[in-house]
Amino acid sequence: MVAWAFGTLGNRVVPRDAMASIAAKVRRDNLAAQADCQAVSNIAWAFAQMGYKDRVLMAILSARLQTDGFLQTCSPQALASTTWAFADLRVRDELLMAAIADHIMADGGMPTGSPQSVSMIAGAFAILRIRNEPLLALLGDRIIETPGFIETFQAQDVATTAWAYATLGVVHQPLVAALSRRVKAPGYLATFDATQLADTAWALVQLHIRDPDLMDRVAARALEPGLLGTAHAHVLVRLTEAYTGMGILHRELM
Repeated sequence: MVAWAFGTLGNRVVPRDAMASIAAKVRRDNLAAQADCQAVSNIAWAFAQMGYKDRVLMAILSARLQTDGFLQTCSPQALASTTWAFADLRVRDELLMAAIADHIMADGGMPTGSPQSVSMIAGAFAILRIRNEPLLALLGDRIIETPGFIETFQAQDVATTAWAYATLGVVHQPLVAALSRRVKAPGYLATFDATQLADTAWALVQLHIRDPDLMDRVAARALEPGLLGTAHAHVLVRLTEAYTGMGILHRELM
């Protein structure tokens, strides 16, 4: 719980030697062996929030997660947070990720998972560049086949999901169409910040969406006062790539 509390403060508040001490205590006292899934998730998430990578600690947490039957005790949120934490720390543990994918597929696609949980799982695999097509196919099916589920996606859920599939080069056409429709819902683009807007536009183009009307709506949002004024250069580059990918020269944006 101490690590989790530190994680909520952010990496500019807590000294890194404090995180090192926590990691050392977890290792020394073998605390992970007694931790339930939520505790493991809290520890991994806290270290990710701090940007503090302790490879030995992450290996210990991975071993705990891969204990027989352990993943079955995880809530969708805890599973998603843990998976995202490993990805955020760039800990590319292929055995763990395979175990998580197998668990999700055996469990019928996280039937009680939230949009955030589903998008975080997809995003984590994309960050680590682990292309598990059966998993992504199942997640895509889960999103589009659950009545009303896509309508609960917030801007970050759409951006993360679209970016993940585009980054891994997995085209799930019904999912792509559903994400595109979600983006075009009245007033929806007004909820996007610059990064979410650029990631979503770039991803949909990479996933073979060719919709000038959608891109006009994206441009209108991008040109709203203040949205791009403080955006990082990579956001502007990604947005430009989206338009050039469709062969569109939008003079006001360029």
